Amino acid sequence: MIYKIYTEILTAKYNKILENANERICIITNEIDSFYIKKTILEKCKENVSLILITNAQFKDKIFINKLKKLGASIKFIETTDDKNSIIDSPICVVDINELTIGSYGFENLDNKKSIINIFDDNELVSQFYNSIFTLSSLLENTYDIGKDIINRLNLISDTIEMGDEELTIFQIEKLKEKVKSNTISESYNLQRIFTEIENENYLIAKDIISEIVNSTDKLMHVSDIESIILDLEAKSLELQIYAIDNDILELQKTIHNFERTYNSHMNDSMLKLLKLRIEKLEKMVEKDPSLQAELDEAKKDLENFLNNIDFEKTERIFIINDDKKKELKKNFREATKLCHPDRISDEQKNDATAIFIQLQIAYRANDLETVKKLLEQLRKGFFIPKLRKITKKDILRSNILNLKIKRDDMQKEYVSIKNEKSTEIISDIDNWTKYFEDKISKINTEIQKYESDIKNNNLSWN
Repeated sequence: MIYKIYTEILTAKYNKILENANERICIITNEIDSFYIKKTILEKCKENVSLILITNAQFKDKIFINKLKKLGASIKFIETTDDKNSIIDSPICVVDINELTIGSYGFENLDNKKSIINIFDDNELVSQFYNSIFTLSSLLENTYDIGKDIINRLNLISDTIEMGDEELTIFQIEKLKEKVKSNTISESYNLQRIFTEIENENYLIAKDIISEIVNSTDKLMHVSDIESIILDLEAKSLELQIYAIDNDILELQKTIHNFERTYNSHMNDSMLKLLKLRIEKLEKMVEKDPSLQAELDEAKKDLENFLNNIDFEKTERIFIINDDKKKELKKNFREATKLCHPDRISDEQKNDATAIFIQLQIAYRANDLETVKKLLEQLRKGFFIPKLRKITKKDILRSNILNLKIKRDDMQKEYVSIKNEKSTEIISDIDNWTKYFEDKISKINTEIQKYESDIKNNNLSWN
């Protein structure tokens, strides 16, 4: 699996992905606020690119929806419940069954959100998402997916008719009308027939229509299937976001670590000489001015820390590999972590998976390609059993999704924090590490010459 995380100019990135579509686009989202994304989608439909759009029944831009319908797009609406105003946390877009894009925080107001993840070169994974979206679209084609709250309201209306309470029936009808106002539900589910029969005081006919809807057991079963598919898609997308962010955090940390090691390997000799000269000069200065003793103690502590750091680095072996080997290392590492990431492994094997995962991180950090390849070979044999994807109890799946969201958000904050650190910004702005270190060494050598001159000439001041 190859992926990229985008954190800037998100609308332009999404547009570019959509523009590449040749055959089909499948989207699940709560809303599309971006004018440019809507424009691109319409243009692709005009080019006979097949579109499946699954969205909230309260989708705002009805004109956009009508234009899509006229162009032959398949539009499916899902009614949200009272306690949930969105159908999915992370909008999903599949392009031509070879590219998958997941928006971490939504299609709406895209440039104010944090990131999108674009996944490609993994047709099997992308096909899984496409098949789920296609199945979901097919179920929505043949279901009374009007939500539990509307089903409950219909049952209440049926009960009031049974009791002969016309006033209460009218009250419940008005409540139902409020619920379906400004969306397409009444058109899709024949609720308008119920309203008409009630207005004509044909209460028993209205009751029969309600029974026809409520007692359609196959279609009600589809409602449950729809919810399961959406929850499954959401869990999968969150896992992919966590996987991608986790790898990018490690990549940032590795770059910083390699820079620090390279920096030290270039600077150690000069820095050691500079620190010793500083102590030598301060010792002479303390003889004349004892108040500088604290500064001398601090200089000695700096030297001690520096020597300890050198000793640690000597025990840490870093392999030197060329660019081709680095690409192979990254590819193997990502495949291996996908097979043993603790979040993707059954609870019984989580501790073992964590141990292997840590070994992989250490090997990757050291550019140890052979160790990564060896661990990957073991993992490919099915050493770990992944978590079962199908969970029958929806409350357990919802709880899992909530935990994944919390972890995703925390990791995204960590990623942004590391990326925005001053040291990371400095490293990313350096085009040529060798020239950078040469310039640094030159400056340190100038300081060394100054210390040597001061000591030789007995210049015991910082001027």
